[in-house]
Amino acid sequence: MTAGLVGELGFETVDAGELTPARLLEPYGPLWIHLALRRRSGTSFGFGLLRGRY
Repeated sequence: MTAGLVGELGFETVDAGELTPARLLEPYGPLWIHLALRRRSGTSFGFGLLRGRY
């Protein structure tokens, strides 16, 4: 259900499995706040998963 909505918005979804690994994403919140507000990077950015050929 959520993956369908994300796809409709134009984003690629990545299945990370169970809910337990979600805690691994939590540190990105304070990092985003630090970069956006304390380092004055603004709020128009986000983190992404990059894929490439090696």
